[in-house]
Amino acid sequence: MYTFDDDIYFTKEDTEKLHQHRYNCTDNSILNKYILNKYVYQPILKYLIPKWIAPNIISIFGLVFCVLTLPVNYSNVFGRFEYLVTAFLVMLYQLFDSLDGMQARYTKSSSALGELVDHGIDALTSGILLLLLSLQCGMTQQERCVLLVVGYFVFYVTHYTSYFTEHMEFGYILNPTEALVTLSIFMICRTIFGITSDVFKSYKVGSFSINFIIVCVIATLALIYIVIELSKIIRYDGLFNVMISYIVISLSSVLILLSQSNSIILDQTKVFIAILFLAHYNQLFIAHAILQIEHPKIGYFYSTVIIMAIIIFINISGYNMIGGTLYENDSYASVIFVFVTLTFTCVGEVSLVLNCFCVFSRVLRIHPFTV
Repeated sequence: MYTFDDDIYFTKEDTEKLHQHRYNCTDNSILNKYILNKYVYQPILKYLIPKWIAPNIISIFGLVFCVLTLPVNYSNVFGRFEYLVTAFLVMLYQLFDSLDGMQARYTKSSSALGELVDHGIDALTSGILLLLLSLQCGMTQQERCVLLVVGYFVFYVTHYTSYFTEHMEFGYILNPTEALVTLSIFMICRTIFGITSDVFKSYKVGSFSINFIIVCVIATLALIYIVIELSKIIRYDGLFNVMISYIVISLSSVLILLSQSNSIILDQTKVFIAILFLAHYNQLFIAHAILQIEHPKIGYFYSTVIIMAIIIFINISGYNMIGGTLYENDSYASVIFVFVTLTFTCVGEVSLVLNCFCVFSRVLRIHPFTV
């Protein structure tokens, strides 16, 4: 039986208010309100989704569809139809991400664990979708870095605001549903018109590439959204103290992403490290918000990854700590530290997921995969 004696994330006292948690969310999506809920979600939920399927299983299926977009893009086995297949997988992810909450309400099986699973998966898929966009447009590592850091900051601020207001609200236009539908339409149009990533890299408007403009537009919309969200907080006491941990983690992710190498494999691996690192903190932050406890500090796991990020940045910047080179100018030390860091972040992610399932299931006395 699970006990709290050796728990690395939560104590028994941390879970005392878990039963009091109530999910309070308002979705103002125009597409959901006028089209998707009535003509897509409700019919599928009524005629295709059995009542015995647990909402968490639906959430996990959504994650699987999102993860599958990566091998589709990296393998290039679908040729020109790669974008169409990717769009289909993104739409499936968006569908299942919406159906899990509706299934929970329909079967009266809503729980704090279900909320954590739903938003925890969103924390991971947000990075995957941003990476997907950067791959589709052939962005540089610097552009990808801006996209990931800004995108995750938006995700963090959304939950950061709800941490203070105890209410989560999605906007009318700046909404996850609209964003995913736009991404899907973008990829379908690329299939129809045969637009390659070279267009985004080489074609310029004035002296700026299309990719640069895309990143600037997304960053501007993100800034507007962040200002709107933070304006909802009435009291700003301790605001910076809560946010400082995430700022440090974001800067560490920037170090990892901007330590460019001569190997595409290493560059892509560092992107996965940054995604896992940022997603991990966001997931733990969501868990703390649900438990109504103090925000997570920079502990052993985060400190270790931060140190590794600094070592990776120093190594790849030319100050090699171990002799010998690999991939032309990349040192063996760079390769070693990158893959050690990837392994460490993967283990950290798995441990957090298993820990949350064990703790929340035990305290709430529910089975995560049954209705």
